[in-house]
Amino acid sequence: MSRTAAVVGCGFIGAGAIVPGSGIQSHAAAWSHHPGVRLAGLVDSHAGRLADAVSRWRAPGFDSLDRMLEAVRPEIVSVATPDDSHAAVLDRVLDTTSVRAILAEKPLALDLDQARRLVAKARGRGVVLAVNYVRRFAPSHRQLERWLSSRPLGRIELVRGSYVRGIKHNGTHWLDLVRFLVGEIADVRGTGAVEPGAADATIDVELTFVNGARGQLHGLAAVPYSLFELDLVGERGRVRVIDAGQRIETFTATPSRRFPGFRELVPAVGPTGGLADLLMHAATDLVEALATGRDPAATGDDAVIALELASRALEEARAGKESHATFGR
Repeated sequence: MSRTAAVVGCGFIGAGAIVPGSGIQSHAAAWSHHPGVRLAGLVDSHAGRLADAVSRWRAPGFDSLDRMLEAVRPEIVSVATPDDSHAAVLDRVLDTTSVRAILAEKPLALDLDQARRLVAKARGRGVVLAVNYVRRFAPSHRQLERWLSSRPLGRIELVRGSYVRGIKHNGTHWLDLVRFLVGEIADVRGTGAVEPGAADATIDVELTFVNGARGQLHGLAAVPYSLFELDLVGERGRVRVIDAGQRIETFTATPSRRFPGFRELVPAVGPTGGLADLLMHAATDLVEALATGRDPAATGDDAVIALELASRALEEARAGKESHATFGR
């Protein structure tokens, strides 16, 4: 018997069309194509977006979250609304007894205490809560994590990256990814301009990992295009994740052909990247987690840690502090 799913928020991530060359990149597309799930409801307060989504995915549309929850009684709910509404929508969804699993867009909330409360509420109700830190679901990045676990780079000394559009919004993607690939982050320092009263900002962050690696994340507030990159520099090699993860370049250190007695980096065989069908992978992982009782690949706890790191870095940038914050599970 098929499970029922609903999507709250019908923008591109919520209900966009299948993208040639990229495949399934929206929640509605994923639930419409999952063989064990029936897309039973779409919600958006914007009449035009809702009409487009209903026409595209042939599912009932609702302009009210409450009306959808009452009419559909979904088992699975995707939350793909704007960041500042995540907490309120998730709170309401978690009050619905039919809901057994949630796939939420990041960040889980803009306020750290709200995020912690939502994770505790989901755990108390026995609801499987996954957060769409998409690279944890991508086969290419899961392969990269397995490849790195064999330590082809040796000890990782430096982790560098860049991002756009807010440390809580896109920056937590990067923070979560380096936790996934490199390990736990011990310390963060945030610097940069933060508008008074702003819930988010694009700042720079310095990091120290539990394993001793140092990190630098550069926020590019003036760049008017998408940018998300990661560079891992180790004692025996290097990995570059570029083009938002569409390409992964691996290098190994070998004796130099040009300078005797020195070593240099040359291309190596390793993971090559790719981000096709991201939401299909996330949806499949969530359904499997619901069926087996295991944790999803990106949990509410992972989202809280990423938000905690981002929030403390943002607080330091806002206050102009030189002190650092320490983290741990």
